[in-house]
Amino acid sequence: SVTIFEDFLNDFPNSQYADKVNDYLVEVYLTTKNYEAALKSINKIKHPSTKILEAKQDILFQLGTQAFANVKLNDAVSLFSRAIQLGSYNMEARNDAYFWRGESYYRMGEYENAISDYRTYLNNTRQRNTDMYALAYYNLGYSYFKLRDYSAALNRFRQYVDLESNQQAASLADAYNRIGDCHMQARRFDEAKQYYTRAENLGTPAGDYSYYQLALVAGLQKNYDGKVALLNQLANKYPNSPYA
Repeated sequence: SVTIFEDFLNDFPNSQYADKVNDYLVEVYLTTKNYEAALKSINKIKHPSTKILEAKQDILFQLGTQAFANVKLNDAVSLFSRAIQLGSYNMEARNDAYFWRGESYYRMGEYENAISDYRTYLNNTRQRNTDMYALAYYNLGYSYFKLRDYSAALNRFRQYVDLESNQQAASLADAYNRIGDCHMQARRFDEAKQYYTRAENLGTPAGDYSYYQLALVAGLQKNYDGKVALLNQLANKYPNSPYA
């Protein structure tokens, strides 16, 4: 039936039944989740409707996430780029494509491209109460951190911790540690201690790093007894840690 309806749209694009046919095809494309076949089908239509193009944009995005999940990052970037370049038919898919293309670029070590995409996503998305919106700031912080732009990284990690609603999230403790690292780079030791302590207090596996950094700060502040005490606490509390 899909093949017949595709032929119908090509032969009678101005038919009074074209809208119904388009609706049927879009429903089939998105409910079967056979995105490769759906994309091939759409590409056979010479004059696709707005609804078909909206579905195509979502299909390209879904194929991009599949490629990303399979660590085919070049394919993922290509598919997300095609979804973005298609236009503004499906704004949610287009904005999410920016986020995931940023993720792909980050994992490829292309941090400048990742920053550009994360910022575009944050500027354009309307879904600002989601985990993904908060994580975009976290990932943006890491992109700047990798480029050693610690001032920009600090600001982004701060924005992330203000948005994160799950106070037990491992990424929250990690962000506190990275904020501490940014303060360390600027030799603001008291501020660094404050954030390393916050990270350790969350009780996540990242606590060993927090203790180690707290000990380093104590040493830099010439509090050698405090440093020894912290290192002993680290070895006792996290005996299997690589820092032990």
